[in-house]
Parts: sequence; C-alpha cells; structure tokens
Amino acid sequence: MNKKQIAVSVLAVLGIILLVIFTPRYKIIWIDSKNFIKTEQTSPLYKRSGGKESLYWGKIAAYSGLIMLVSGILVFSLKGKRE
Repeated sequence: MNKKQIAVSVLAVLGIILLVIFTPRYKIIWIDSKNFIKTEQTSPLYKRSGGKESLYWGKIAAYSGLIMLVSGILVFSLKGKRE
C-alpha cells in the first residue's frame, strides 16, 4: 500500500469511530408488553428518564457501510499511483 491508500484507510477508520461516538443515543422504558416510551438524547427529558441507553445501530451500519464503500473505491483507484 502506498501513502495515499494508508491515509484513506486511516480516515475511514476515524470516520467510523467518530460516527459511533456522535450518533445520538436513546432510552426505552417499557410500560407493559405493548407500550413503551422512547426518549432520544436530543430531548430535554433524556437525563431524567430511566431505562437502558442504546444506539441506533441501523443508522450506524448504513453510514459506516457508505464510508467503507467510498474508502474501498478510493483505495482501489489509488492502487497504481505513487506518492
């Protein structure tokens, strides 16, 4: 791998890490088997709400897949180029 390919790979990994860090979280409180309350991190009630904190793994998977696709295309296109 040349330097440009390594730089693209490092930027892709950093992009995925930042995506996981900055994706908003949410909490779900189950009232009964059919009813629940979902509080997102952007809500002012988030700090006071109970429940388990979770991530939007579907959004993370979609955006990280896009990052990996673009970085893969860039790494492949930079294959024959020097420095």
